[in-house]
Amino acid sequence: MSNEILFLAVAVLGSAFIVFSLRLGKEALFVALVANLILVSAVGSELISVLGVVTNAGNAFYGLAIFSLGLLAEFYDKKTALRAVRIGFIGVVIFVVMTQFSINFIHSPFSPVSPESLEIIFRKMPRIAFASLLAYLVSAHCFIWLYDVLRRKLKGFRWAGVRYLVSALAAQAIDSALFFFVAFAGLLSNNMLLEVMSVGFVSKMAVAVTSVPFFYWAWKFAARGGVVERTLFTLLLGERKEDIRRDFLFKKPAAVY
Repeated sequence: MSNEILFLAVAVLGSAFIVFSLRLGKEALFVALVANLILVSAVGSELISVLGVVTNAGNAFYGLAIFSLGLLAEFYDKKTALRAVRIGFIGVVIFVVMTQFSINFIHSPFSPVSPESLEIIFRKMPRIAFASLLAYLVSAHCFIWLYDVLRRKLKGFRWAGVRYLVSALAAQAIDSALFFFVAFAGLLSNNMLLEVMSVGFVSKMAVAVTSVPFFYWAWKFAARGGVVERTLFTLLLGERKEDIRRDFLFKKPAAVY
């Protein structure tokens, strides 16, 4: 199976899983965020070829992490999304620190996994993890801040995709510049570094564009669970003065206006 098909499959299936997580509440979205951030750290050192150019294997997973933040910012609030950023940071730090201990265990000769294979996977992880965490903290805060601003300016269902894409564009640009410079500076030539950086940004935005239909689907999906009481019809007609306050799932909002 080609890298292009695999990349698209990760974007589509990952977005679908995250939307389903929405029905389980914000805690499930926290889990989805942490899982994708861990995958970024785990496979971030792997460079792959997509459409004839070199990029990073973790780009799809970071795009999905931003998608998780987008749903938290949309269906909950800025405070909840910022809390998710901190939870994601703690999750990755625990994963990286514990794996560094685990690869130093004295392995049994009966172990089906050779210590050399673990060394190859996890020994280079700290630099990748540091780069991804630094880029993640800066870009995620940028995403949440900009999304909150756009949500006040561009209200309602019809602008949901625009809010998400514009915020993702800014966040992914910052993330690509910081991550690839910190992770690969000195390891790749300047020309290769610029190529990986630019292609990384494009691939992350491709994930964002792919997830836009799922972002709109999340509205319908959440409406069935009680997140949006009056669903999309009134929003499309612009009958509401403000966006619905969706502070929790499976419960009828305190006031419907």
